[in-house]
Amino acid sequence: MAPLRKFELARLRRFFVGAIRSMVCCCCLTPQKMEDIPRKSRSTSRGTTNPVVDPTEPPVKAQNCRKQTIDYKENYTFKSHLGSGGYGVTSLVTNKTTGNICVAKIPTKGKGSLSEIQALAELTHPNVVRLVDVATQGKLNIIITEYCEGGTLDSAVIKHAEQPYQDWGDRVASYCEQLVRAVAYVHLKNFAHLDLKTENIVLSADHKIVKLIDFGMSRRTPHVYKRNIKVRGGTPWYMAPEVIDTKMHPYSGGKVDVWALGCVFYELCTGQVPYYKEEADELDDRDLLRYYLACCKNGKPAFVRLPSTFSQHQKCTPLTTAMWVMLEPTPEKRIDIFSLCKLSFLQG
Repeated sequence: MAPLRKFELARLRRFFVGAIRSMVCCCCLTPQKMEDIPRKSRSTSRGTTNPVVDPTEPPVKAQNCRKQTIDYKENYTFKSHLGSGGYGVTSLVTNKTTGNICVAKIPTKGKGSLSEIQALAELTHPNVVRLVDVATQGKLNIIITEYCEGGTLDSAVIKHAEQPYQDWGDRVASYCEQLVRAVAYVHLKNFAHLDLKTENIVLSADHKIVKLIDFGMSRRTPHVYKRNIKVRGGTPWYMAPEVIDTKMHPYSGGKVDVWALGCVFYELCTGQVPYYKEEADELDDRDLLRYYLACCKNGKPAFVRLPSTFSQHQKCTPLTTAMWVMLEPTPEKRIDIFSLCKLSFLQG
């Protein structure tokens, strides 16, 4: 068995430390300070960092949501820990009445994301995770959603790299088609996700259906393709150039989602995110963000090239062509999701 590389050892170390801390938090459900929450572990070999979260959060009013709130401890039993991040922790829970297994998103800062509750309450689509309940624990609002047993798309990409699937090409085409239709539905409902990435996409048990999750940064706007969002946030490796523009101009949430989706397409096709370099393996979050900013000087990222392992046929597929129009640095020239739905790779 080959020895583990440095970034793999670091990833395992962060995972176990994070799991232990998060389990303690899940058991007692007491809010923690942000500095006490471990960083979310990911494969640093593919260049990813923690989301930059909007520090301002409006007060939560559960009565504004269509889902009626229930008492968390009275209705759900903790089953196991799933993950943690700047928002708090996620856990598998069991409904005491039905016995159904669900996912609970438990905030450890503030009361919980009002924007996420409102978005999930209004979005009903086969490729968007379903909101089951909004539960309360003291002043906390806990989001209960359906459980997708296939894990995250990020994990599937890593698994494919380690043990290639025979039908991965067909899966990628299907995943991309489903994701485009899901984002088109979200935009049609005047929501912008603003943190699309493979970690925020989950798979069904048979790995055939993908679903968007984590609408914690989402914003509702009357015109999703107008430049009317000023909040700076997201995950650096998936940020559009206009989001990291230091001039702080308003941007279009719709065009930002299209860029991030293009990064997801690239990752599905190549196994890594755009602008990745091996030298960035050991960098921490701030250094990774600094490296990405260097790639996007003056709001224009360096030209993205497909890996040399791609054949000429792969470089000319409709899916690859779609990826390039999504990764257009200038927002005004970047394709919108509704035009993307009309491209040939979605017509089969």
